[in-house]
Amino acid sequence: MTAQQEDDFKSGYAKLRRKEGGARRYYNRLMKAPLLRRCPYCYDRQVSEIDHYLPRSSFARLAVVPLNLVPLCHGCNKQKLNYAPSPSRPPLLHPYFDFAESEQWIGSSLDEDNFVTTFYVNVPAPWDEDTRKRVENHFEVMKLGQFWSGSAAVYFSTVWARLLRIYRASGVFAVQDYLLEEAELVVEGHAEPWKFALLMAWAESEWFCECRWRGLIMVELELLLDDDY
Repeated sequence: MTAQQEDDFKSGYAKLRRKEGGARRYYNRLMKAPLLRRCPYCYDRQVSEIDHYLPRSSFARLAVVPLNLVPLCHGCNKQKLNYAPSPSRPPLLHPYFDFAESEQWIGSSLDEDNFVTTFYVNVPAPWDEDTRKRVENHFEVMKLGQFWSGSAAVYFSTVWARLLRIYRASGVFAVQDYLLEEAELVVEGHAEPWKFALLMAWAESEWFCECRWRGLIMVELELLLDDDY
């Protein structure tokens, strides 16, 4: 391909992104493609832009091919950069062709000593070796474990008071039942798949369901009050 042809393909993509002009409607249609407008790379944040699944720096001919244009969030776009598969690096999961959110491949565990929730790839038994490697690579490249651990901490900050109220009123099994019910609702409502793994990990922890973390919460609240005065 000549340099001129490469410029033509890239210029076609620039037209697609412009807010004025007929091509913009295709851009808008792509932005509406993900379920609940959720980023298909991290399954958490809202999509905010379009990126090339295969980078246009290496695959200029695919610059305006719809199947190579995927909506994603700004954070994942920065993390992904110009990632391209190679013999030693499998391709990332493709939002249009791969199962990603349709199967639960995310596992989670709770480190009770440090009160940190971690995430990992939990491969379903029927998966073949190539699929496992692709998912593990996607998880690593996109730094999903670190990101979801942060999201778990934010989520906990919104539910700890309710969990503590349930525990004081009805005990440990009521907390566990609440977490399991929330996990079911995540599945039924097609919510974030990492949250299902998180809730299951919490529900399986007697330490968590007994709200033994409440001492840590009280310490943090006292520190915040000290900062205010």
